[in-house]
Amino acid sequence: MIGKFIFVSGLSGAGKSTLVGAALQAIDNLETVVTYVTRPPRAGEENASEYVFVDDTDYEQLKAAAKNWDETIYNGYKYGADGAKYFDDLHAGMNIIVAVAPDLAIIRGMASKYGVQPTTIWVDTDAATAQSRIASDADRAARQETAAIKSEFGHVFTPAGNIQKDSDAFVKLIQTLL
Repeated sequence: MIGKFIFVSGLSGAGKSTLVGAALQAIDNLETVVTYVTRPPRAGEENASEYVFVDDTDYEQLKAAAKNWDETIYNGYKYGADGAKYFDDLHAGMNIIVAVAPDLAIIRGMASKYGVQPTTIWVDTDAATAQSRIASDADRAARQETAAIKSEFGHVFTPAGNIQKDSDAFVKLIQTLL
């Protein structure tokens, strides 16, 4: 049985990574794609379950050594992972969840590369709240993102503004999708 590939998207500051982290902690048989990125870490961000920060030289070496490199260039930075591991995991029944930029081309490209029908969730945090969360990060605050693609997503999750309750509700949503 092939696992599910769940793409969680929304505006910058919507809470995607926080919600994905809650799901990863609470649900067995769920992993995320560890992505190598060339962008600098944000304040308080460090190598973790989601990202490993590398320079361009290291990135290109990782890419050259990979069996099936999955790459996206977003806002001028490279994001990549060796897709062979995750392809094998998916086809062995592991479920994968990733937080992604609000870009349908990225989602469709990744789903195609891994040979799966994507399960998509839009985190529908209101724009003012999302913007206030990223106001101190000039790169993220300057992005021209839109929620206009929300209707293209299979599921919409609307946070209530309480991180614990929102995390619990999101975990329940993921459990129902698996």
